[in-house]
Amino acid sequence: MEMKDYAIVRILHHVFNAVGIYLLWIILHYACSHLYVYYCTPMSFVGFITSPVVVPLPHCHAFRWIIYNGGNSITNMWIILGLWVTKHLVVITVKSTFSTKIEN
Repeated sequence: MEMKDYAIVRILHHVFNAVGIYLLWIILHYACSHLYVYYCTPMSFVGFITSPVVVPLPHCHAFRWIIYNGGNSITNMWIILGLWVTKHLVVITVKSTFSTKIEN
């Protein structure tokens, strides 16, 4: 395996790890949002009455933690992706601007 091929494999490995982490956060956020409603705040009169007792329980606290931190991770993922795209668009724009000025 050439050094160039090895570098590409390493880059792809890092990309897949990053995508996997964010995909895991998305799945956890989605699942815990539904589980929280089902187990901690059921949509019924009995659920309304029991929710003050059930909400402080550890599993409900864990669901809220995952929902909150998962939402923050997903938001940060979009910010990072937007910055990365913007950076590459600026580089492309600057390169094309300089190349047209040099040709003229």
